Amino acid sequence: MKSYAVIAQPAQEPLAVTDAAAFLRLAPTAEDLATLQALIAVARGFVEDYTGRALISTGYRLVTDTWTGGEANGFADELLLDRSPLLSVQSVKYIAEGDTTETTLDPSEWVAITSTTPGRLLFLPDFLPALAARPDAIRVEFTAGHATPAAIPAGLLHATRLLVSNFYEQRAPIGNITSELPLGLRHLLDSQRIGGWVA
Repeated sequence: MKSYAVIAQPAQEPLAVTDAAAFLRLAPTAEDLATLQALIAVARGFVEDYTGRALISTGYRLVTDTWTGGEANGFADELLLDRSPLLSVQSVKYIAEGDTTETTLDPSEWVAITSTTPGRLLFLPDFLPALAARPDAIRVEFTAGHATPAAIPAGLLHATRLLVSNFYEQRAPIGNITSELPLGLRHLLDSQRIGGWVA
């Protein structure tokens, strides 16, 4: 089983507070700006979790218990990294069978593929060591996302705007709703989703 944690937050959000205020047609107060700032971060996280994409360059740690991640896609020694676009892989560490401490897998023994969606690690065949029987036997640290807001696909950026607007206008839960997302917003998010992946 794979789990992910953010280990380096993005240096900026995909949407500026002033842009969100303009989209909402607000002449914002200081309180409004603080609220919008918080909602932008929440909206970014929602979009990323729903689509499997990272909007702005972010550091992640993948923890799993198997080299292949259970993927059956033609490569015996392949591990998918479920945040796209993959920018780089910093380290691959593992706990070998019979050990209790981590060992770093030499970078010459793996290749990061950043040109596919999602990105992936390819390992040299017939080399990978046996792993300790524990859920955190492998730790991969990697960076995914876009360098600047201008590089984010327009559909993802607009979905973030719509989410911020929706969160701002609907500050309390509404009873008897049939969908948690407006139809147009759901379509934008579904069109950007990677292989049906959900966090």
